[in-house]
Amino acid sequence: MDKAATPSDKQYGVPSKTMRGEIVKSQGEKQIADYFHGNRIKYAYEDQAKTTKSAFRSGISHPDFYLPDHGVYVEFWGLIDVGDAEKRNEYRKNMLWKKRQYNDNGIKFISLYPWNLNELDGAFRAEFKRVTGKELVTGPVGEKTVYAVPLSRDLENWSESESRRSWNYLNCS
Repeated sequence: MDKAATPSDKQYGVPSKTMRGEIVKSQGEKQIADYFHGNRIKYAYEDQAKTTKSAFRSGISHPDFYLPDHGVYVEFWGLIDVGDAEKRNEYRKNMLWKKRQYNDNGIKFISLYPWNLNELDGAFRAEFKRVTGKELVTGPVGEKTVYAVPLSRDLENWSESESRRSWNYLNCS
């Protein structure tokens, strides 16, 4: 594990503003939120886990992210390697309990760790496929389909029907 990539206790607790303008608890959560936003992955931040089973009915869990289009929760385990041994052991104990609750309640979730942030796209896509069995299809914010049209000097050679067909094609997007 690359310790240089692991945020310190102070970095983890720094509230950060995402590209969408929401305040998240850490720089790692900001990076993940911005990744989702930048790839047009719809998400809710700290939405309560939903199930009919008892573990989450009482509001025990607020996962870091929920991806409503995929029915998947995402947890960022940002303090997994925190320097203070007592704090780290308590965090890991809570993390294992929470993972067990997800599994026992049939809740699909993706775990991300500080070392995943260096290659977030690859790590997230691999976990997404493992959990959902599907490839993740994304696109940058504002991406539009662009159709090639002939340069103006080529327009003279087009027939009326080709022009009409191209115009209709361009206007249907």
